[in-house]
Amino acid sequence: MASPNDHFPAVEEALLLPVEELGLCLLDFLRAMQEQFLNVGNSTGARYWQEYAGPKHEEFVVALSEAWAWLIREGIVVPRPGDHGGFMVFSRRAESIKSKPDLDAYRMARAFPAGCLEVVLESKVRPIFLRGDYDVAVFQAFKEVEVRVRDKAKLPAACLGADLVRTAFNPKSGPLTDAGLVDSEREAISHLFAGAIGAVKNPGSHRKVTMGAQEAVDLIHFANHLLRIVASRP
Repeated sequence: MASPNDHFPAVEEALLLPVEELGLCLLDFLRAMQEQFLNVGNSTGARYWQEYAGPKHEEFVVALSEAWAWLIREGIVVPRPGDHGGFMVFSRRAESIKSKPDLDAYRMARAFPAGCLEVVLESKVRPIFLRGDYDVAVFQAFKEVEVRVRDKAKLPAACLGADLVRTAFNPKSGPLTDAGLVDSEREAISHLFAGAIGAVKNPGSHRKVTMGAQEAVDLIHFANHLLRIVASRP
């Protein structure tokens, strides 16, 4: 029989893990058990958990229940078809999550749930991000911002970069400025777009930019926000 000690770190460390990582440990353990059907109640109440966790057994079982809930919520284990006794089976999604890198990739994919991104970012940028080309994904997102500003403001193709967005959002005469805002806010929106293009999009136009996954997530969401501002203009 599989032992929790082979699939979980020491209980003190296990209790410090994020629920996703503890869930991955549980997933590995359940696979090693080689049971066709899984049962939440049976697995959390089994004697081997007490042997593994010792005096921290009660605290660990709560964490284990959280890990089970995460596996169920994420659709990694699902109710056994036709069963009403609480038995679960591995889903098709479980087959794609077999290692820490697999889990990291899965968590990054969940950073952009369906419908949270503007259509073009969803179709063009998200696939690039999921391949791990973070700098390229961010560049494409902010290129889309620049293109969308030019199109909405009806500015010529020769108008580029920070100059383009400053013209479009010029507080006095810009076709995309919001006359309902006070002068300082209209100026701030102009700075916001110019800073985004100058600090995020332009460096990727001229050199290789090193970027981590979380930074890319944050910037793509920022680009998404800028696109919503552009879309709100008449």
